[in-house]
Amino acid sequence: MVQRNISALLLVVIFLINFLSLIYQVVWMRSIMLVFGTTALSISTILTVFLSGIALGGYLGGRFIGSIENKTRFSGLALIALGIYCLLSIYIFGLLNYPFHFFTEITDSSTLLNLVKFAFCFIVLIFPTTVIGSMFPIVSHLYSREFSRLGQDIASIYFMDTLGAAIGALLCGFFLVPVAGLKLTAVGSGLIFILLGALVLASRGGGSEVKAVPEEKVFSPKRSEAAEPEASTALRCFILASLFLTGLSALVLEVTWSRYFHIILGSGIYAFSMVVAAFLMGLSVGSLIIRRYFERIKNPKLLFSYICFFIAGISFLVIQTGDIFEVLYFYLFHATGEFYLFQGLIFLVTFALLLVPTSLMGANFPLAVKIFSSSAGRRSRDTGMVFSINTAGGIAGAFLAGFILIPLIGVEGSAVLAAGIYVTIGSAFLFIAHPKRLHYAALSIVTIIFLASGAASYGGPSQHVSVYYNGVRFKSMEDYRRARDKIKIIYAKQGLYGEVSVHIDPYLNALVLLNNGKVDASTTRSDMQTQELLGHLPLFFKKNARTVLNIGLGSGITTGAVASHPGVEIIDSIEIDPLVSEVAASYFAPYNNNALSDPRVRVFNEDGRHYLENTHTEYDVIISEPPNIWVSGVSQLFTTEFYDIAASRLTPGGVLCQWIPAYEMEPEDMDLILYTIKEKFKYVGYWTNNADSIILASNEMILPDHDYIAGIMSNPVTLKEIRRGLPNVDTARIFSILSHPARMLGPEDKLPVTITRVNTDNLPLLEFKSARNIYKRGHAVRKAKIKKGS
Repeated sequence: MVQRNISALLLVVIFLINFLSLIYQVVWMRSIMLVFGTTALSISTILTVFLSGIALGGYLGGRFIGSIENKTRFSGLALIALGIYCLLSIYIFGLLNYPFHFFTEITDSSTLLNLVKFAFCFIVLIFPTTVIGSMFPIVSHLYSREFSRLGQDIASIYFMDTLGAAIGALLCGFFLVPVAGLKLTAVGSGLIFILLGALVLASRGGGSEVKAVPEEKVFSPKRSEAAEPEASTALRCFILASLFLTGLSALVLEVTWSRYFHIILGSGIYAFSMVVAAFLMGLSVGSLIIRRYFERIKNPKLLFSYICFFIAGISFLVIQTGDIFEVLYFYLFHATGEFYLFQGLIFLVTFALLLVPTSLMGANFPLAVKIFSSSAGRRSRDTGMVFSINTAGGIAGAFLAGFILIPLIGVEGSAVLAAGIYVTIGSAFLFIAHPKRLHYAALSIVTIIFLASGAASYGGPSQHVSVYYNGVRFKSMEDYRRARDKIKIIYAKQGLYGEVSVHIDPYLNALVLLNNGKVDASTTRSDMQTQELLGHLPLFFKKNARTVLNIGLGSGITTGAVASHPGVEIIDSIEIDPLVSEVAASYFAPYNNNALSDPRVRVFNEDGRHYLENTHTEYDVIISEPPNIWVSGVSQLFTTEFYDIAASRLTPGGVLCQWIPAYEMEPEDMDLILYTIKEKFKYVGYWTNNADSIILASNEMILPDHDYIAGIMSNPVTLKEIRRGLPNVDTARIFSILSHPARMLGPEDKLPVTITRVNTDNLPLLEFKSARNIYKRGHAVRKAKIKKGS
């Protein structure tokens, strides 16, 4: 009974450790990105260090657990130390800003700064991640008491491990960060680590854990177990290499699936959490299933081979399910009237689509431990080795997929490559398993079937126009697909941040720029008006502006509008995605007046906030027009901390111009944005056409000057550019527009009682609220279309 209680406790421990580790992965990544920026390389650096610590911990935990006298006490103290560090982590990461800013002051070398980022991430993450990683082999050692049950026990632990991580991903994305905020989430999770450590210390580990005992004596294997031949050194090396490659391929597939599903689901925090959780949940299901059948497995190498072949075939077919997923998304969207119910159903669909390949991956891990560890005396060391090597492969796979494979050969090509690796490993295991000829024939037939089905659908229509944002606004799925099929795609490419595409809208005769299926810029009349005014409006108020910063290049039309003002001497445009810069310089050049060829214009492919915080340049005008707030990484450009940075980089009397997607905002959301900006600026006002809004903020009064405006309008180049957004406008009309903002706040306007808190880095209210708003808007737009009969 005591041993059974201890075993149950160990499963709870591994569940909670990985539940909390996924929460901290989100919290730490958000915290560190505020210092290093949200560039792909920064995110990859953080993830690489995080997983490296996990891999190192897995190796060290397996390597040294046998020599630790009281393993239970060691585990408890390690968890308490981890909890204390986690309690302080938000503040520790906040301190990184000071030394990192020092390095940005002394060097402009991107290579050196990237090395500094890696070093700082290593320093702050290596301790907690190593402790987290070490817990898997340690718990495995304490839990698994019979060598004959090693595979089953590892399957049980791996099930709880991945299940905890999946639930942590969902809970963090849907509840903890949006409701509690980063700091409270970090503190609460740290306290749970400490309590968990105290609970482990209070437990009784059994007499065998009081003193260091060689593993072979702890197990006392039976004759049948002792007689089992150990794997040769060459075979063990081959197994480790295979585990590295399967870990690599699994992460390549996870990244490709994420990219593919984000075009259907969007690239917000909710979609990210669902895809990660579905992947992890599938792993947990697979390990649970294999646990039940371990005793019946007569040839584990042959089963490992079969699993690799089936992963290869089914995983490639996953990204051919786009049409099915679109239909399900459309009908579930309109069959539900509650946001969280809809998200729950979409998670179930995502989970179902990924269930088979991820379950097979989850089954293969404990199977690999059983194959690799044929000696009772090496069980803990082997478990740690398998865990660390598989994790190391995952590090390589995540990096290769995001930075090399997808930009080079695309999503489908990357999936094919990952499937090819699985086929190769499966073939090798088939050879060393020495099965009957029937197995060779069966797997050959399976491979042919998968190749044929994959080839039939490979290269099919890509989901360039999203169903999650555009499709759900149509009356029917058929209407959406007919409209989509008429669109002429003239550019589409996968890059570091997803898919960038350009198409010609046949209905509006307009050029449209999309990111992951979501329109970010176009030459439609309404968008041209907004893009032009973003460039002109602040220059009407800030007299004789010489330096302008434009965050969010997009089509380049706003930059072109600024460039039409001859008095401006420096125009810096910040665009995080190089593919967007490429499109702006080519396809949109006729519409932005070749702005990127203007010698005054400098384009930086950088995170806007990070650039602004570390630049030495002061600007007369800062224009911020990033993507929609719900897009991952964008919300940090709408927080009080960002506006504080912007205010510090403006010249005296400088003007901040902020684009707001009013069509996604409720009235209280607009108030929240205005008063968030008002925290750092004395004067805040906005102009709107009820679809888009443009906010101006300054520490000096925002008043139009008729004579100054007339001087601007007298320049034929500037006037021509202004009239692209506002046809037939004259000085009187411009002055009238500028004199009548929708709202203007001054120093005497205080935070109303209806606004209890502003939008901050710690609690990014707008990010999650805007994600829920697009659900409401999709329903509203469709209902309006049905009512009009269009």
